[in-house]
Amino acid sequence: MVLRKKRMVIITIVVIVLLLCGFYYQVNRFKLAPSLYEAAEAVQGVTVQAEADPANNRISYVLENHTAQAFDYDNLPALEYHDGQAWQEVLTKRGNRRFDGGRNLIGYSLAPAGEAGDSVRGDVDLASWPRLKDGDYRLVFLASGQENAVVCSEPFVWRAA
Repeated sequence: MVLRKKRMVIITIVVIVLLLCGFYYQVNRFKLAPSLYEAAEAVQGVTVQAEADPANNRISYVLENHTAQAFDYDNLPALEYHDGQAWQEVLTKRGNRRFDGGRNLIGYSLAPAGEAGDSVRGDVDLASWPRLKDGDYRLVFLASGQENAVVCSEPFVWRAA
């Protein structure tokens, strides 16, 4: 009887550990979905330079406005991975696209070229994304108030530290 109880306790613990390991794997695995921005209109005169920082698990970027008009954008970029054939959006740990929770309602604006505020530096903390594979990536910023308009960074390389 005591041996049977010990066996049941051990089996229960093993099952719980296996379930937790499976859950951890599912949450942290690298998941992709076809890009929604491949056919989007690129905003002319606004650029993004991105640089990988694997040691700090982030991507640094500089968004610059080279036009004579202010540029309004959402400050929450999507992250895309090039699989060798096409751009694929990297899904968050929850398996969502970056904008599935709704777009950022706070609009950001870059001043026209030559004025203070015509560029912005920022970082994308990768805590909500799974561990990235080595490869080519880009950031995609959506233009506020413009249907299907985006600013994509030049591709950058991610190599795990």
